[in-house]
Amino acid sequence: MYICKSHVLAAVLCTSAALLVGCNQSEAPKSAGQQVDSAMDAGKKEVDKMERRLDKAGDAIEQKAAAAGQALDDTALTARVKAKILAADDLKTNDIAVETKNGVVTLTGTAATHAARDHATNLAMLVDGVVKVDNKLVVMQKSS
Repeated sequence: MYICKSHVLAAVLCTSAALLVGCNQSEAPKSAGQQVDSAMDAGKKEVDKMERRLDKAGDAIEQKAAAAGQALDDTALTARVKAKILAADDLKTNDIAVETKNGVVTLTGTAATHAARDHATNLAMLVDGVVKVDNKLVVMQKSS
């Protein structure tokens, strides 16, 4: 038989409240039924408070899980973009760093030519899940 923690907690709170209500001598004596009703009301209020706290905690956990999931997605995107860049003959010798945040890929470092710089952008955009590419690659100046 499964016993829900909130039901056990409610029973404990109701019993505690009933004992406390029974000890209260400042009011006119209450009947047993009134004492039970008062205890049940107090217990229900406490259970409601706990449910609100649990809901808030659950929301916080969901937000943290979503953030962790996004970080994993970004890491996977970064790896796939890097793999494409390393596989491209015209980009292998370039110093290109890749960072991803919320699906936006940022490329930094150097490219040998303007064509190589544009190629890096195009390769990154081919990766499924990339929302945008912010290409900050600097084209190397060749000395004459």
